[in-house]
Amino acid sequence: MSTYKFKLSKRYIVARDDSSAWSPDQDSTIDSTQQQDIAVSLYLDDELKHTVTVTDAGATLEFTQTIAQGAHTIRIVAAKDPIQHTNVCVDQLIIDDVTTQTTQWDYNNQISGTASTLRQLSAWPNARPHSYIWYGNTITNDSTLNLEGPFYRPTIVADHQGEWVWDFNITASGKIWFQDSGDITDMLYDSTAQHTYYLCATTASQDDVMDAWEETDDPTPMADRFTSAGTYSFDSADDLVNVSDSVDESAEDANSVVLYSVSEQQEIVANHKWHQNNSITVITVT
Repeated sequence: MSTYKFKLSKRYIVARDDSSAWSPDQDSTIDSTQQQDIAVSLYLDDELKHTVTVTDAGATLEFTQTIAQGAHTIRIVAAKDPIQHTNVCVDQLIIDDVTTQTTQWDYNNQISGTASTLRQLSAWPNARPHSYIWYGNTITNDSTLNLEGPFYRPTIVADHQGEWVWDFNITASGKIWFQDSGDITDMLYDSTAQHTYYLCATTASQDDVMDAWEETDDPTPMADRFTSAGTYSFDSADDLVNVSDSVDESAEDANSVVLYSVSEQQEIVANHKWHQNNSITVITVT
């Protein structure tokens, strides 16, 4: 069996204390002026697993269980009777005392046992530059705060009877993956992009990856090696070079990736070099 822990905080404390550029958007949720302690419950597939009271010190919802292979849903729900007014952030997911992050690295191989694409093999080791929960969606009784994310420590709005909902899957080998399409109304949304992720152990931040690359490579020549939008591959010297002007992303494979800009090429090269010298630990539950 594995133990699942969800760390919780009162939202007003997160807004007060988190100086990160990723701290919650004040306009995205209703932040009550009331700050009482509040009961919050966790449901797995609609079965109550744990209830805690979130204080100024936060709280942890946890349960230990062997979750069967297949699709599942976790809901974290603020108390609804009586209606309360203290909003709660869902901060982190810890499994068997390992803080989780998300990644698309080597996704096809890790999840389905098929060949991963070069885009996956050169993906960020963490899908977001922090170890907080960004996935799932929030729902409310009046749909005013039904949000698809991505989030930074998603908020449960108690006085709208809010919930955080996460749909996920467990493979036969105990790996956890999920589909997260995000905000499809965003003007930059790409419906053709990959929107599946799996859980891994906390590893380097995206800044760490870029810093490590820049220590050994001057990023200026990258602009010289980027010729135009098209298909790129790593050559025998391990340089990412243009091999055609095709931008057919459906044709990407283990040796090729479609790029449109110097910044994309820089990310692929940085991640590729990082993966050559570092490993990712996949979360496997029992």
